[in-house]
Amino acid sequence: MYNEILSIGKTNIECQSLDVVIFSLSLIGKNWQEYIVEAKRCLSTKSSYFIVVTTNELNEKRRLHYF
Repeated sequence: MYNEILSIGKTNIECQSLDVVIFSLSLIGKNWQEYIVEAKRCLSTKSSYFIVVTTNELNEKRRLHYF
């Protein structure tokens, strides 16, 4: 299990070593696209990533990005 403080844009996690990645409030930084690319690198071929949006963010009518 990975429980370290490090840059989400570039981790030391092995390629294709994760089955699931969940983003919650982590995509508010300027380099959020790097986080998505890094998640894709770390995920195994038959895996998923989820982007969770809080109801507060929806209520603020922020612009959401869909992939």
